[in-house]
Amino acid sequence: MKNLRRNSYRKKPSDSSQQTQKAEEDSSKLSSEVSGYAKYTNIIYLMLGAIAAAFAAGYFLDRIFGLSFPIFKLIFGFGGVILALYLMFKELNKK
Repeated sequence: MKNLRRNSYRKKPSDSSQQTQKAEEDSSKLSSEVSGYAKYTNIIYLMLGAIAAAFAAGYFLDRIFGLSFPIFKLIFGFGGVILALYLMFKELNKK
């Protein structure tokens, strides 16, 4: 009777290998989710950086030339948006 109880408490080797496989699948799902978030976060920062850099360049050019109408801010601002969209599509098409 004691031997039967001891044997029933032992783990089967197949159970531990199944648990290991399940843990590996869960960790791979988690790492793929994290890499997905990292990819889209990177795209957001690229877009914000491109727009901010272009707008800042336009702002300083307007100040240097002393223009009353902010033509460089407008031109560089729109150029920054176009650059940001280009960078976004470029990053999204990467494999």
